[in-house]
Amino acid sequence: MGLELPSEVVKRFERAGFEVESVGVLADGDVHPRLAVKWFANEYCEASDELAAFVDKSETILANPIRLAWHEVRLGMRGVGEAERSRLDDALFVTMVLRKR
Repeated sequence: MGLELPSEVVKRFERAGFEVESVGVLADGDVHPRLAVKWFANEYCEASDELAAFVDKSETILANPIRLAWHEVRLGMRGVGEAERSRLDDALFVTMVLRKR
């Protein structure tokens, strides 16, 4: 989760003299429980009850291998074919192929 929209990152590389060959969306939508804890199990939870509940749920999923496996399968099934239909600015992760001009 960066401070820039993915489309703005693409423009920044173009301004820096790169030719953008391709941009791909790797993931959008649901955040994996490990990333939720990594990114938000900090002072953000103090600022938002909803975020604190999300982190608690993620920690509960991570504590149980069966729940985690089920969650990963669900995330994987949701992701099949999803990237092709996703908007760039909805992406959690993107890939870029760049060429220096």
